[in-house]
Amino acid sequence: MSKKLLMYLFKRRILLTFFIIIQFIVFGIIIMQSFAYSIVLETIFTLLSIGVALHVVWKKGKEAYKVTWILQVLIFPIYGTLFYLMFNRQTQTKKLQESLENIYRLHRPYKLDDESVLNEAKNQFKNHGKLMHYLSNTGEYPVYSAREATYYPLGEDYFKAMLEEMKKAQRYIFFEFFIVAEGKMW
Repeated sequence: MSKKLLMYLFKRRILLTFFIIIQFIVFGIIIMQSFAYSIVLETIFTLLSIGVALHVVWKKGKEAYKVTWILQVLIFPIYGTLFYLMFNRQTQTKKLQESLENIYRLHRPYKLDDESVLNEAKNQFKNHGKLMHYLSNTGEYPVYSAREATYYPLGEDYFKAMLEEMKKAQRYIFFEFFIVAEGKMW
């Protein structure tokens, strides 16, 4: 083995992860052996996982994480429940949460949220209506009526147009661009 590979394998995080995986395997073997002899233990863990899954469904929070937690808890009742109990509360600190809420509060007045545009889009794309409603309400990604894109083959052309558009801006500026090759912008 090369020296780099050995150094990589013996880093603290790699070793810690390896030992945690070994502990889970040993713990899993012990639990599975116990299940073979105890229907009571299996019933307790199954009821606990159902309870945790129901708690996840009824709990307020981001919808994006709920399905992942529910599947994990129901497919792997022991590990899923333990993971949920260990890692559920460690998402954000109070200071970070307050900071994000402040940013959202300051951002809301500038958000163009026009229900007529959403209804028009739902009528035009009937198959995606529920998804648009979900993204607009849960993710705070409103539907916009401006559907225009301009291609600039040279960065200089883009830069001139960008400056002109910035002068015309009234409430907010949204730019989306893709850089294909290296270059400089003055």
